[in-house]
Amino acid sequence: MMIKLMRLKRNFQILIEALIDVSEYLISVMRWRTPKSYRDVIKILHENSIIDIEIAKKIDECIVLRNVLVHNYIYINPQELYMNVKNCLDVIAKTMIILLNYLASRGIDP
Repeated sequence: MMIKLMRLKRNFQILIEALIDVSEYLISVMRWRTPKSYRDVIKILHENSIIDIEIAKKIDECIVLRNVLVHNYIYINPQELYMNVKNCLDVIAKTMIILLNYLASRGIDP
């Protein structure tokens, strides 16, 4: 159980960071303002109409969860963690598709 929990935490961290990396690449290529944090990256995407406010809020919650896990701010029981990660998966996938489609529509190789 402990190994599975560690894998879940690590894979979730990698997933969020991959989304942030693609987002930062898009922000850089488009020469939008420089983000100050992971959460600011999402604000910039919203400011530039890449994602709507609902997606921005959900991704922000996922980033907060990632920060809690990485920095061990608080203990989250395994069931709660699983449900939180599960809730994030759809919005992460949806956002990544939006980002990749936006890049493709402008002929930018991700």
